[in-house]
Amino acid sequence: MDGVMAMRAIGLWSCPCVRKCFYGARPSWCMRLLFYLSGEHTGMAEAEVRALFETYHIPWRCLLLEHQVAIYEAEIFPGLSRLSMTHKILSVDFSLSKQPFRVRVKKLLSEADTLQLEREIADDLQKEYGRIPVDLENPEQEVYCILQKGKRFLGQTVMDFPYSYEGRKPHYRPYFHPSSVHPRIARTLVNLGRCSREVLDPFCGTGGILIEAGLMGLEVKGLDVSEHMVAGTRTNLEHFGIRTHRIFQGDATRLHNHFQEVESVVTDMPYGKASRLTSSRKQLYESAFESIRDVTKKACIVLSRPYDFERLGYEEREHFILHVHKSLDRHVYVLSVQ
Repeated sequence: MDGVMAMRAIGLWSCPCVRKCFYGARPSWCMRLLFYLSGEHTGMAEAEVRALFETYHIPWRCLLLEHQVAIYEAEIFPGLSRLSMTHKILSVDFSLSKQPFRVRVKKLLSEADTLQLEREIADDLQKEYGRIPVDLENPEQEVYCILQKGKRFLGQTVMDFPYSYEGRKPHYRPYFHPSSVHPRIARTLVNLGRCSREVLDPFCGTGGILIEAGLMGLEVKGLDVSEHMVAGTRTNLEHFGIRTHRIFQGDATRLHNHFQEVESVVTDMPYGKASRLTSSRKQLYESAFESIRDVTKKACIVLSRPYDFERLGYEEREHFILHVHKSLDRHVYVLSVQ
């Protein structure tokens, strides 16, 4: 469509690199991709996108980050299909074919007649590209407009992320435990852990994190002190078709007994009532974190309380707080080891 006008409308045209890219002088990897982020935790959603760029060594540049809209100069690549806190990826620099299309409008913190706006955008597209047939049910191409705080962000859908987690919630698994993390969050944690080949969860519980990692095609490794949890994790993994795994009963403070080196550790630490940390629990955490540090250079660790990881030789790359309910927060730490 009118790409220059769209860029001016959202304030990007003032950026020299954007103008240079639009007129064809951009590097071969350069595209403008718009990520429509989940509103649940936009900071963590945006960090998940950046984590996948880094995991797959994709050059990128952030052009705009505003609430649920993030626009990057980058290339589309298969690894982006792992995203769990993104609703859609749009190509800002799009050109329509003669195949059937539709227009959809999403309002975010805005008031508008979405049906009227969809008709207006469709009319403009047909003026530019000719009388392309409209198919509202099964189109070959979709133009998506996000109306956020009165600004229009327009692009062609290149990746869509339907809600496919319902069937993987803890109560649908053969082995159930209510403390298991939601599959959407579990997948985000794996992505924040920057895993491209394998992941270890040393407190694997019923395998919620490892299920998501296995479904991404990663090699999964797990440990738990409970024999029942270990058996439950194996059952759950195989239920979802993840046949190759290494799950052991063992002590997370002595990971070297089972694993010498792993690409990344991703884990949700066990916590008790009211998130209290007893002296024995504190000692468990410290010993486990030291053990994790000895077998990996990358980790994503979730706790019920803040923790000083730098004291143990970690570099804290990111820290997010997930509000579970009024008496419980979950602290997500993305860590590296020098």
